[in-house]
Amino acid sequence: MFALCLPCSLARPGFCCQIKLVSFVLEVGWRCALKRNLGFTLVELMVALVIGLLVVAGAIQLFVMTKRTFNEMEGLSTRQESLRYVSDVVSADIRTASSVSLLSDPALLPVNCNPGDDSAGGSEVLEMRYDQGADDRYSRVNDPYCATPDMPLRRVRYFLNEVDDDGRGVVRGCYTCGESEEEKSPVMTLLTGVNIGAGVIVNGVYQVFIRLDGESDEFSFMSVRREKVVCELSPDIDC
Repeated sequence: MFALCLPCSLARPGFCCQIKLVSFVLEVGWRCALKRNLGFTLVELMVALVIGLLVVAGAIQLFVMTKRTFNEMEGLSTRQESLRYVSDVVSADIRTASSVSLLSDPALLPVNCNPGDDSAGGSEVLEMRYDQGADDRYSRVNDPYCATPDMPLRRVRYFLNEVDDDGRGVVRGCYTCGESEEEKSPVMTLLTGVNIGAGVIVNGVYQVFIRLDGESDEFSFMSVRREKVVCELSPDIDC
């Protein structure tokens, strides 16, 4: 854009300079408006696209990490509750038992309470018996395991079974009610996805080792029979 200037003889002094100044301002404004109408350059668009991708990638990574943490915490909570349930149930059965023993011969077990040929390494069976005491009464009468009061609990057994090729085990148990040991119960499942090491019994204390799948650490708990404690603390009692 250029400015039109009248001869100074035809205009008053300074008028021509004013026209030039106005023309310059109009030209600068026109160029700025033209530049604004051109939009973003390719470089600016590429930079904005990269920044947007980085923000989206960060948000996705944060979501994945949060989801993974939630799943791990949920799995840990489930395992903790399962282990606590097993330890509470087994410990209660051991404490109230008349005798505790480990059986390794499957032939000694009833048909519907047998670890079977697929048991983990010929899984030893933890057996608790509940015999009549000196007053001819059973220690576990009106037990939740048994249906009626006239069917006292006589025996509880726990063992480990393999369920797949990866060594995932299932802790199972069975119980016998009634004065006749022919009354046998079906097998019940207590805990899945575990590996159990060899248990030991020393001076009436039974210790079992449980290792969760995918972990090298073992969870162990110990339980002792109450009768054994009474006998040890009171030598004058005939046990």
